Amino acid sequence: MHNLQIGWLGVNTFFVLSGFLIGGIILDQQHRPLFVTSFYFRRIARIFPIYFVVFLATIWLAHLTAGHLWSDQPFSAAVYATFTVNFAHSVFGLGSVWLRPTWTLAVEEQFYLVLPLLIMLTPRRLLVPGLVALWLIALACKIVLMDVNRTAAWELLPCRMDLLLAGVMLAIVYRSYDFSRYLLGLRLGWAVLIIFMDALVLLGHEATLLLVMGSASSIGIAAFMLAALYGAPEGRFCRPLWLRWFGQISYCLYLVHQPVNGLLHGLLLNESPSVGSVAGIAVTFMSFGVSVGLSVASWRFLEGPILRWAAIQDQKLLRPGPLEQPSAA
Repeated sequence: MHNLQIGWLGVNTFFVLSGFLIGGIILDQQHRPLFVTSFYFRRIARIFPIYFVVFLATIWLAHLTAGHLWSDQPFSAAVYATFTVNFAHSVFGLGSVWLRPTWTLAVEEQFYLVLPLLIMLTPRRLLVPGLVALWLIALACKIVLMDVNRTAAWELLPCRMDLLLAGVMLAIVYRSYDFSRYLLGLRLGWAVLIIFMDALVLLGHEATLLLVMGSASSIGIAAFMLAALYGAPEGRFCRPLWLRWFGQISYCLYLVHQPVNGLLHGLLLNESPSVGSVAGIAVTFMSFGVSVGLSVASWRFLEGPILRWAAIQDQKLLRPGPLEQPSAA
């Protein structure tokens, strides 16, 4: 029964949603003056500050607790600073537990390094066919690497870009076509795909596992999102205020939850994270509370102020200079 799990669905949904949101920003704003400069400036302001704080602090704490069986062994700071942890995992093994989730951030940042130029330089009539071709290339990369290096097939951008590309194509479709008449089909389509994928996972089809959890799921997730955008009833589950609140602090929560969990289990129970005992369960809940508290503090005192400052600077960047001001005559 170990195959009956859907944790992979959260990662895949994150990638599709990210592609939809960032792809939409690029599609809507690509013709603005200095867009490329503005885009990368805003991305750096959003991603870098708390990320560098967390990975540097985690490496330091791992050094302080070195020698304990429960402590962690992160890669060098250069690996995290260059967003290449997915390459490190593929070559050297998964290594660090506390910073292991950052491979998803590495994939995302590598993708957005090239996406603005891809969209801006590709003729509009060729954009969707080009994205579909790249989606198929990702599928082929998974097939090739599946039996050679499972971690590479799971974490490298050429294999995982299908999900991000599905989000970008969803952004194009939502802006260019009206699929509201097909709402019932969209609602049934994503549900059938998700059930079919979990059935294959449950049956243990190892040869199709990565294909199922990657390329095929991107279609189902995109269909669900499009149905929700057109007002499908299940979309209401994504709208509660508490969920939006968690969305606001989710980036820091994603970064800190593993280091906090590992440290508290180690310091309080002298063991790696486990829920095999009442004490382990209690410390896990405590870790969640501490992680949420740190994320709230990060948003209030670091992320929020930096993003507000970045928005002001972005507006100044786009404001016409004295020589560009229109004449009053």
